[in-house]
Amino acid sequence: MGKRRLGLVAVGLAAVLFAGCGVAFKGAPTGEQTSKKKVTVSFTLCKEEGGVCDTWDDNDQDRLLVGFRVPKKTKPPQEFASTSGLPIELARSASYKSELNQKAPKGKKFKWFGYISGVLDLEAEDEASFAVKMKLPRNFKPKRFKVRPVAGWTGGNTTEIDCGDDVFGETGGGQNAFCIYDPSESEIDDNLKIKIKR
Repeated sequence: MGKRRLGLVAVGLAAVLFAGCGVAFKGAPTGEQTSKKKVTVSFTLCKEEGGVCDTWDDNDQDRLLVGFRVPKKTKPPQEFASTSGLPIELARSASYKSELNQKAPKGKKFKWFGYISGVLDLEAEDEASFAVKMKLPRNFKPKRFKVRPVAGWTGGNTTEIDCGDDVFGETGGGQNAFCIYDPSESEIDDNLKIKIKR
């Protein structure tokens, strides 16, 4: 999970369940080519506190953020939902996508897509698993498809995401979200590499 920054409450951010903790990947994301033109990226997210997964409370009122850095012309879904654990649905967020593309490490051949959940009506489960299908770019040539999933959070009343001066949450700058809580800044270039066969 990397080193976590605990106790951050962004300027203007409503009282949130993740104050003093965060959301993190449980284990490393995995991926596989599921057809000639598609890959599936799988991962499990949990509430993190003190470096370990913890249980969400039933009064938690926040929104989950998930982003993907993928090769240009990749076609991720418009929305996706958890396959097990907490029932969570996420849809594309234009503002989160824009913030990531402007402020997060990207590279010339890649772009970011961002997703936001509704206000979470959480129960006792402590994790949620996802399997996100993506369409490969047309005539994709490299032998490995590189993707970097990220996870963050924002307050329940927030839909227009502002990452502030640092997507990793080091500074305030009017931000209303912790745009990338996991992975850490030192791990952001560690891509998931999916072997592609034609």
